[in-house]
Amino acid sequence: MLYPIPWYIALIQTIPETFLIIQIGFRLFNIDIKIKENIYISFIVAIAAYFIRKYIEIFGLHTIIQILLIIILVCILTKLNFFISSIGIFMGTLLTGIIQNITIPLLLDILSFTTNDLAIKPWLNVLFYLPTGIITLIIYIILRRVRFYIIDLKPEDRVDNIV
Repeated sequence: MLYPIPWYIALIQTIPETFLIIQIGFRLFNIDIKIKENIYISFIVAIAAYFIRKYIEIFGLHTIIQILLIIILVCILTKLNFFISSIGIFMGTLLTGIIQNITIPLLLDILSFTTNDLAIKPWLNVLFYLPTGIITLIIYIILRRVRFYIIDLKPEDRVDNIV
């Protein structure tokens, strides 16, 4: 069963999480998303995340809905096509999910918490996201610095300026 989270936790956790999913996902395909566009998308998704978690009781469905929302918003705000948007978001989500699936169980064990504690003490969600966010950010910085990407999907008609 999915537990609801307070609105402030949805904002504090979901904004940076979505931001990094978008940045790292598209970096893997040599596509730069403007910071302003990414902030808009992340903010909208954070607001939606609060309501999705409040009204959707099926575990996992909330993630699928949020991924689809991010893809649609990326298509609308960046003018990238659905295929490229989907690939970037799926890769960013996959990488972030792998990192979360390593760090969160480790933190639960080290700090002697259970998953029930995450529902009872919502601030733990933010605390437990911090290592994932930091690791994801470090990976993004390294990828950007060494100009690494899996395949170049950068559309020719997009401007390189990411301000």
